[in-house]
Amino acid sequence: MNSSSKFFCTLLIAGIATAVIFSSGTESEAPVSAWVAASQLVGSSADLTALPTGRYYFAPPDQSSASRKRPSFVLFRKSGSTIIGWDHRSASEPACFRGFIEGDQVVRATRLFAPYQPDSVLQSGETIDMSGLESTDHEISAAEAQSLQTCMNFFWR
Repeated sequence: MNSSSKFFCTLLIAGIATAVIFSSGTESEAPVSAWVAASQLVGSSADLTALPTGRYYFAPPDQSSASRKRPSFVLFRKSGSTIIGWDHRSASEPACFRGFIEGDQVVRATRLFAPYQPDSVLQSGETIDMSGLESTDHEISAAEAQSLQTCMNFFWR
């Protein structure tokens, strides 16, 4: 085997090992501290396309979680232009969603309302307006993180 073949095999094996490591773990194993540090983004309501891959908590700027019994927010994971999230702005029906970021909107979104089951009715082709929301300094609870994980599990199946 020549040196370029050995190099290619090493790269191939390393790539497979990396893929196995990342695919065998679940997002829920990531600690809550793995969320993008809000201090880096607080007050940021700019174009969502500029956000790096990561998990985010966005809420109305005038909301403090202590001042509301049921805070309004959106948790999401962004990867490239794809976004999967949990929209907690509706008091009656929080919903999972998946779509594509264009500016401050999620376009071609598919929403899923509880119960989050494979046979649940999906609403497709929606636009979710994220304007008026900004990154907020908020400690993500385990229940909130689990809600987002449920959405990610549904849309990444």
